[in-house]
Amino acid sequence: MKNIVNNFKIVLFCIFGYHGMVAQQHCVLADKYWLRQSELDSFNIIYPVCTSIDRLRIYNNDVFRLDSLYRIKEVTGEVIIDNTNIPSLNGLHNLQKVGKALYLLGNDSLRTLEKLKTLNTTHELTISNNDLISDLDGLEIDSIKGRCSINNNDELKDLSGFKIKYCNNIDIHSNKKLTTLNGASVEYVLQLGIHNLPSIQGIENFNASKVAIGFSETLQSISEINSLKSMYSLNLNKLDNLSFCSEEIICKNLNNPNFYLTLNQNAHGCNTKEEIRAGCINSTVDVNSIQYLVYPNPTYHHLNIEIINDNTNRITNVDIIDMLGKKVISEYILHSKNELNLSDLPAGIYLGLLKDNERNLLKTFRIIKL
Repeated sequence: MKNIVNNFKIVLFCIFGYHGMVAQQHCVLADKYWLRQSELDSFNIIYPVCTSIDRLRIYNNDVFRLDSLYRIKEVTGEVIIDNTNIPSLNGLHNLQKVGKALYLLGNDSLRTLEKLKTLNTTHELTISNNDLISDLDGLEIDSIKGRCSINNNDELKDLSGFKIKYCNNIDIHSNKKLTTLNGASVEYVLQLGIHNLPSIQGIENFNASKVAIGFSETLQSISEINSLKSMYSLNLNKLDNLSFCSEEIICKNLNNPNFYLTLNQNAHGCNTKEEIRAGCINSTVDVNSIQYLVYPNPTYHHLNIEIINDNTNRITNVDIIDMLGKKVISEYILHSKNELNLSDLPAGIYLGLLKDNERNLLKTFRIIKL
């Protein structure tokens, strides 16, 4: 009787214990990559017990379905799906974790990411050059500890379905039909990069600390950044039509040493801190009522600055800077006629800055020194 019981226990272990071990099986594919559909279809035959693998690399447009991968729950390394003809990611619908990076690159027939809904975490994510993807439905990820890049997806029209709890770095650029950031929900991102967009509407759904906006010929407003209460760094770069940057959050932090503002090759009004400061003042003080004369201009030696009307009596200083931004003259001025001696300055073009007692910029004018 004792032998019968022991044999029965062995049978139970063989059935249930083996099944448990199978469910946890990790397989090492090493340098294996898949180029043909017939090879990929044999995955369950070659690796019948694998639910975790070290990497998954699929290349070539001969691949058009991933159904044989349905057992995979974890990839400890990278997942690369490149230049295939798959219309969907069915087969990865049980994938929960990618240890390193998930790359979806150049899959011309891929239309949807909805089969990734079980994916909870990956270290990096790149979705690039997938011509038919129109939204990001299915990307509901708890954590992306590295970079998330979404670029050059020609049919991507909005960010619907893009729901991330945490990401270190999100980069969105060069998606031809994407005109706003609407549809996304990101609870926290350390660095957010937005390029080639005509509008940043929807940025309020990104709780971002560092923001970079650049390389747009059509963007004319960044007013939406006022909703980013956690932002402490802003980079505005090569925004050809952005001429107003004196938003409340910027004006409030212009003199804050812990707020980092970088400006480069934007339209006039948004290209220097002085230009932005002038816009900040314009929003509270009627600087348009200030009238002045500067003559003779061009000049060889002396330049007269005559204040005709300044009801606020704010103008107290004038700075002259060269085209490299170097201050070459700085003087107090009177609310009448003032004379500056420019004799020692080399011939060239200079910029005059009329400022108040707190060094806030009120007016600017150009000087030609002969």
